[in-house]
This record gives sequence, structure tokens and C-alpha cells, in this order.
Amino acid sequence: MKRRVGYLFAVSLLLVAVCWPASVSAVVTLEVLNPLGEVIPPPTLGINQRLTDLNGKTVALMDNWKTGAVYLQDRFEELLKKKYPNVKILRTTKPQGKEGGGRLIWSAETWYPDVARKADIFIYTVAD
Repeated sequence: MKRRVGYLFAVSLLLVAVCWPASVSAVVTLEVLNPLGEVIPPPTLGINQRLTDLNGKTVALMDNWKTGAVYLQDRFEELLKKKYPNVKILRTTKPQGKEGGGRLIWSAETWYPDVARKADIFIYTVAD
């Protein structure tokens, strides 16, 4: 019974669609708006010139508390010292969040410039 009603309904819709006068069809225009409005991107800084030699330079190896980052830092340090014997390695870890807040919402605005003053370049290590 349910099947028969479903077929009849489908056939009725098909007949209405075929027999509907063409003059009734209309063009619909939709305007999609962004709920955020216009987002002005923050100012960007250019990339510094690439160093040609790391001997005598300080390389900051930074991690963000991921479990495997220490092993990745170990390997980077090993490879860098092998290729550039006079390179200095500064290991640093991004500070965790404040009391009551997670590390994802912590602002590192003062931490990054401090690391930049201590090192010539940095490698940000993220590993799981």
C-alpha cells in the first residue's frame, strides 16, 4: 500500500513538472554574504636573507611540547654539527599557557623576539 502511494505521488509530481507552463518559470538570484564581513589581514614581514654558512652562528631549535620533538631536535643537532662544526645550538621549548589556560591560547608575543635576539636562525620542530 505504501509503495503504491509513493509511486502515485512520484507520477503526479512528474506530470506536474512536464505539464507546468514554461511562462511560470522564473530566474532566482541569490546573494551570499560573509558573516565575518571584510577581514583585514595583519601586516606581514618579509623573510630574512638566507644564511650562506652556519659556522659560528647560533641555531635555535624550538619545540612546542610535542612528544617526539626532542628526538627530532637530537637529530637536527647531530646533522648540523656534522656539517657545520662551529655551529652553536640553542634548544628552547615554547612556554606553556598560563594558570587556568591551555598552551593553545597562550600568547608568545614576547617569547619569539627573545629567541630572535639569542639566535641567528631557528628551526621550529613539531613531532608526534
